[in-house]
Amino acid sequence: MSKPQQNIIRYTEKADIAVPSRIGEAKLAIRRADWERIKKSINNIPSETNIHQIVYTILFSIAGAIAASLIPIHGNSKLAPWVFPLYGLFAVFSFVVAVIFCILGKAWRSTKTDYIKSIQEDMDGIEDTFRAENSYKIEGAIETGSD
Repeated sequence: MSKPQQNIIRYTEKADIAVPSRIGEAKLAIRRADWERIKKSINNIPSETNIHQIVYTILFSIAGAIAASLIPIHGNSKLAPWVFPLYGLFAVFSFVVAVIFCILGKAWRSTKTDYIKSIQEDMDGIEDTFRAENSYKIEGAIETGSD
C-alpha cells in the first residue's frame, strides 16, 4: 500500500517574509493586487448627487425671488391687503426650509465621510499587522510534506 502523494513546498532563497505576529487572530490570505484594488475602489467612491443641495438651492432661489417681488407689491395700492403678508410668509417659509436642508445636507455628508474614513483606517490597521517590523523574520530553507 503506498502513501498518497502530498503537495511539497520547497523554499531555498534567503529572503525576509512578513508573517503576522502570534498575538493576532487567524488571518485571511488575500493577494496584494486584490487588496490594492479594494483600497483604490474605496478611495475613489464617487460622491452621490446631493439632493439636499438641489432642494435648498431651489428654495433659496424662490425665497429671493419672492423677497424681491415684495417691494413692488408693497407699493401697489390696487392689490388686496392680504397679498403682501402672504408673499412675506412664503419668502420666510422658503428661506427657513432651505436652511434646514442645508443643515441636513451637511450632516449627511459628514456621516458618509466619517464612515469611509473609518473603513480606510481599518484597512491601514490591517496593513500594519503585516509590516516587517511587526512580524517575525523567516530565513533559510523551508520544506513541508513527507518524502
